[in-house]
Amino acid sequence: MFKLLLEMQKVIGYIIFILFYVNSSIAQEGLRIEWPDQYNWELHKKMENQDMKYIEIMPAGENDTNWTHFGQMLIVKGVTDAHVLKAKDVVMDEILAETPDAFFTLLDIDTLGLFPYIIFKVENIFGPGIKGTVSKVYYIVQGRTALYVNFVAIRKKMLSKEEEEFWKNVFKSAQIIYHNPKNKNQ
Repeated sequence: MFKLLLEMQKVIGYIIFILFYVNSSIAQEGLRIEWPDQYNWELHKKMENQDMKYIEIMPAGENDTNWTHFGQMLIVKGVTDAHVLKAKDVVMDEILAETPDAFFTLLDIDTLGLFPYIIFKVENIFGPGIKGTVSKVYYIVQGRTALYVNFVAIRKKMLSKEEEEFWKNVFKSAQIIYHNPKNKNQ
């Protein structure tokens, strides 16, 4: 009987060790976008709760009323089955409610890959709270644990082909990454 108890203790010890090891090595998902250095981006605003994470960036020296470029990253946590086309439709509906004359153009889409994404631009955005006319390039990607909705806004009515290609390539080079928050070397 004593020998059986010792064996059970060993087994329970192994199970606890395995559970601790597995739990401490669970990787967290994130999206890495290499925002172009030439804009000297600075963190403008950051908010997070259990459902989402929201980040705004702007070039150094710019603010809410005086900006040329504006980046936004929204992580909707726990959304694992959103279709990127439906997410685009939600964005379009919101913009068209404020700016019915906005133009939408699809730049790239992959709905069959490991991480489905869509890149599109919206031009001629104006309305309450917007100083002048704005264009945006959106990048929406479905990760395994979250939906990522990102855009860059540029204070211009229309984007040149070069600007469109530039931002499309910035977003296409983004990567879903995994890191272990307990391992500070990653």
